[in-house]
Amino acid sequence: MTAVDHVEQRYRLLFERHWRRVFAYALRRSTNRAAAEDVVADVFLTAWRRVGDIPDDYELAWLLAVARKVLANAYRGDARRDRLLARLHQAAPALPAPEVEAAADESEAAEQVRAALGRLREADAEILQLANWEQLPHAQIAVVLDCTVNAVAIRLHRARQRLSDELAKESGRTGHIEPTSPTFSSDTTP
Repeated sequence: MTAVDHVEQRYRLLFERHWRRVFAYALRRSTNRAAAEDVVADVFLTAWRRVGDIPDDYELAWLLAVARKVLANAYRGDARRDRLLARLHQAAPALPAPEVEAAADESEAAEQVRAALGRLREADAEILQLANWEQLPHAQIAVVLDCTVNAVAIRLHRARQRLSDELAKESGRTGHIEPTSPTFSSDTTP
């Protein structure tokens, strides 16, 4: 097998093993399916160009780290475009927001979790999504976020606590005891 055949074979295996998880990662963080498909295309183009740089034990983490950077670039580009549109259409009525694909059967609890995630800092939401949606172990999350495994454990613990606090706020369970109004007896004896 030639070196070119070896590279091609490694890339094919890499793509077959991980494209679904990379697509799911991108879809959960994109506004629509087409944007997620563009992210996946960019990720695997980068993987093709750098297939020799991808660590064997951390293929998925490496791909998700690339996806994270591609998404960040897309967000910045979208923000620039939005600022330009705002300047161009200052006098025009507001444009309708693009429709976002929504799961048809999301439960109320899932909606509450999504809402609570949306209120968290971006870093907290990202680490929770990597741990729970992508089901990455701490070592691979560390690769994606470019930090230590210990930092992942600490950040994940804190993010889970913040999410729990947000969910408690939403459900009205704050952990505080509500003061009761004093009751007065109608029985007044002089």
